[in-house]
Amino acid sequence: MDDIQTATDRERAARFTAFYARDHPRVSAFVHRRVGDRGTAEELTAEVFRIAWERTLGGEEVSTGWLFVTARNLLSNHHRATARLTELHRRITDELDRAPASGEDSAVLKTLEPDAVRTLRWHSGVRPSLCRSDPSADRLQPLPE
Repeated sequence: MDDIQTATDRERAARFTAFYARDHPRVSAFVHRRVGDRGTAEELTAEVFRIAWERTLGGEEVSTGWLFVTARNLLSNHHRATARLTELHRRITDELDRAPASGEDSAVLKTLEPDAVRTLRWHSGVRPSLCRSDPSADRLQPLPE
């Protein structure tokens, strides 16, 4: 957050802090009831208030109703993204006749050195000759056909 220089900025920050303290629990509960996962609810709620803060810095007023509409829109985006990811996993499973890697698997792979990833891919049935290392991404990419 930038340094708050003027009295107007300090007043705006104080109003937003009071607004946040008053409405955060209700927005968080609203989001949590709809996603069922505390971590996802916290992320989405934080995004609601990040957007609200940006609007406040721009001089726009933000109301409690606006927070709930924004939360609803972010929930819609989240549900659409989840549906797309689920469909993608289903298609991968159908085409490869095996389950796709989980999010945890992907997180572990991101921490590995490229040589270790190549070794794992080789043991998973991807021939090294069919892949090249992409140094900028530190992961294997299929060779163009």
